[in-house]
Amino acid sequence: MTPEELLAEAFERIKAWMANHGAELLVQNLAPGASAERLRDAEAELGFSLGRDLRALWSLHDGQHEEMNGFVGAFDLFTIEGALSGRDTVMYALAFLRENPRTVPESGLTQDELFSDAWLPFAGRDADGLAVNTVSGRVFEILHDDSPPLRMHAASLVAWATAYASRVVADDYRVEEGFGDYYLELRDRKAERRQEERSRFEREERQRKAKMSVKELLGEAVSRNREDAAQEVLERAEQTSQAALAEAVALLFATGASPAFLAGTLRPRLNRLTLSAAKWKIVAEGGARMDNNAIRDIALARSRTAASS
Repeated sequence: MTPEELLAEAFERIKAWMANHGAELLVQNLAPGASAERLRDAEAELGFSLGRDLRALWSLHDGQHEEMNGFVGAFDLFTIEGALSGRDTVMYALAFLRENPRTVPESGLTQDELFSDAWLPFAGRDADGLAVNTVSGRVFEILHDDSPPLRMHAASLVAWATAYASRVVADDYRVEEGFGDYYLELRDRKAERRQEERSRFEREERQRKAKMSVKELLGEAVSRNREDAAQEVLERAEQTSQAALAEAVALLFATGASPAFLAGTLRPRLNRLTLSAAKWKIVAEGGARMDNNAIRDIALARSRTAASS
């Protein structure tokens, strides 16, 4: 297939995916192709050839009707005029690399590309985007806040479009609101898998704990030294009734938990508990071991009240 056919095929695959995923506006925003005369005028203005791939791209679509609602991820697909007026972004990046040759190897630039002025961006937003060297045909990312500010991205514009289409139809992107009505955001598959695993674990934990008694839950929390887990058990008991809370607190003391664990677990509801003087003294001891004078003092005061009642 010719470059023109390969580009057209890649774009059709992307358009079909967008149409099937509620992103028709991104397709509708694409402009018709440029005329051969417009392409010749651009080359005359630049003083160098656009190259076959760029000519094929702009013959297919001369960018977008309007900015935003871009076709290339969060980037707009540039019109010829937009590429000419936005050419400074890639030239600034090249100037930086020419002045800082130690960063060149990481960029992937050849010496011919480094000192060539035959560059044009074809997609972007703000000062970031994608550019092609029209002599070598290779595509580079423009990363204005990074070093190096240019990085090799694809062997050709056709290779870029084919790879982008393959990732889109593989659902590596999702439609997100922003940059206009919406745009395609690259999915973080690893993060999604981690979230799925976390959600599955939490779901299984809820199911497991739903089958356990309050006594079992408190015993497990103490054995794992998880005050937060014990607090959750008390919170659910308190939501049921004060009698249920009192029973849960009694079970907590029966677990043999340390005074510090008891004090830390009971801290959120100290002023709502009714305990014996002996148990308040245990809580006070726990507060002292935690170096928490507030818990210690409250528990001691409550122990005196309980003893005198």
